Amino acid sequence: MSQELSLTDCEGGLLERLDGLLRRNIISEAEFERANQAEQERNARLGVGRSELKGWLDKKRDRASLGKQLPQFIGTFLEALESLGPRQQKTRLQTVLKAACVYTDSRIGLEFSE
Repeated sequence: MSQELSLTDCEGGLLERLDGLLRRNIISEAEFERANQAEQERNARLGVGRSELKGWLDKKRDRASLGKQLPQFIGTFLEALESLGPRQQKTRLQTVLKAACVYTDSRIGLEFSE
């Protein structure tokens, strides 16, 4: 929010300075238009960057939130899985797992589907 306010202040300040320069005949009308157009293009690029950044931050927040909820989801999934019969358990696990490897030293490797 504060970045948006500072961008607005910056844009307003530039337009005031340009207007003052135009009134004192330091710059011409054409120079004023060029500077104004350049400022509008810069603000458009910043707006696109701001929306991309907002999307990225929202995605990171969602991922962090999911990370906090994941243990609860796993616990709930295991409870539901334990209440099913072996065939139903296998069917449910096939939708979640891409591959499972059992090693000779009793380790199990799981590859989850996306």
